[in-house]
Amino acid sequence: MLLKKIKILVWILSLILLHSCVPDQTGSVEIVNGITVYRNGNYPSDRDLKVETELLFILNQDTGDTTDVIRNITSIDLDDDGNIYILDRRRASVFKYDSSGSFLNRFGERGTGPGEMTAPIEILCYSDTVYISDQRQRKVITFDRDGNFIKDIVPLRENGLPQTLVSIGDGNFAGILFGRSGGRSGGAMSINYSLSILNGNFEKITELVSEQTEVDFRDFIPEDHINKFTFGDGNIFVAENSDMRYLIEVFDYSGNKVSEIRKNHARVQYSDIEREHMMKALESRFRWRQVDPSRIRTKKAVKEIYFHKDGYLLVEAGRRRTENDIFNFILDVFKDGVYLNTVDLNAEGSDFYYNEDGFEKTIKGDLLFVFNRDDNEIYVYRIGFYR
Repeated sequence: MLLKKIKILVWILSLILLHSCVPDQTGSVEIVNGITVYRNGNYPSDRDLKVETELLFILNQDTGDTTDVIRNITSIDLDDDGNIYILDRRRASVFKYDSSGSFLNRFGERGTGPGEMTAPIEILCYSDTVYISDQRQRKVITFDRDGNFIKDIVPLRENGLPQTLVSIGDGNFAGILFGRSGGRSGGAMSINYSLSILNGNFEKITELVSEQTEVDFRDFIPEDHINKFTFGDGNIFVAENSDMRYLIEVFDYSGNKVSEIRKNHARVQYSDIEREHMMKALESRFRWRQVDPSRIRTKKAVKEIYFHKDGYLLVEAGRRRTENDIFNFILDVFKDGVYLNTVDLNAEGSDFYYNEDGFEKTIKGDLLFVFNRDDNEIYVYRIGFYR
């Protein structure tokens, strides 16, 4: 009888232990040290939420006129009237289209003089000004919206080069400051990186995330060190650069941390075909680097992050893929910190962009730009959500 009671007690305790080890799939909200923490499980809270995409037009199609062809899509942004600006690094030029996709003009020249570019990497439209960050000259070049040169801004060198810029109002910006030293002759390189709030001269006001480390220049992959971020509704959303935790920190425009968005996550290994694709993409982007394939093991918990104008936070997460969805565009959808649903744009729209060589994408407002760097045609969709 005693043995039977012991067996029953052990069974009950094992059930309690098992239950305590299973992550909460429904989610919860709590206040920790004054910070609101949204702990989301893996069960969607709004399974009826769907996504729809409408193909509006295709930019940069071959017209036979090589003067109007973009050679290297580096960055895309919109102005307040919906005009589209595409930065071409190879041509050191900006191509401007109206909101219907009609070509308007091209501006910018290669060179080292005032208003000229040598290695442009980022474009930002804010108010009546177009800002272009030039990597090699370590300056920000400004134009008006018609392409007339205004001035060059040369930030303090010790701050690092501003890139991945967004405007947060009141003449301030948020962006990544990136600096490096050494490594050109091979071997060790010191990098300094910070995601910061910047003033109108692109000098640091408040630092949100920073890193200083030594890396091998020949085997250096920027994505291993730079946090993905986006902004909207008065907040800056910063994804932790980790394969262990699905964590997004939320800051106001003054740099104060106001909340955290978490979601259950388990480390995901790259499949052999995914690893092969990654190597191909890295070799294409960094021809002079010797990336060790053994480094491509586990996926980042958050691969990319976007903000939709209707208040949805969209997260491209590191998830397990099958042969059927390996190149699909799949997003976790959040609103006000709560996980709503996961949507597959390819599954929801049979005509949505698909390329077995992979593709680049960015979301501005409610417009989604999708392209492949081999052909540089840009598919422009309107993306919306419904129930």
